[in-house]
Amino acid sequence: SKHFESLVEGNEMFFDDFRRFLARAAPDTDFDTHILPQMRRQVLLTTQAAWHVLRGQNRGGAFQLYGFDFMLDARCRLWLLEVNG
Repeated sequence: SKHFESLVEGNEMFFDDFRRFLARAAPDTDFDTHILPQMRRQVLLTTQAAWHVLRGQNRGGAFQLYGFDFMLDARCRLWLLEVNG
């Protein structure tokens, strides 16, 4: 559905919202020391893996932003779901 995100509560969270959620749901897990480093590592590894393709799309002076979608499991392990460009 094109309105999926509006139909599922909590389907999308921004950092501040997620920090508050995490403080309630997993008080022993700190966003900045446990989750954010996992996110950064996944972004780096994914970018490195696709670098040969991304580099070939260089359009001289232009850039593209990518959206990385993540999910946490019950043990607060981060899973990369998809990357949108």
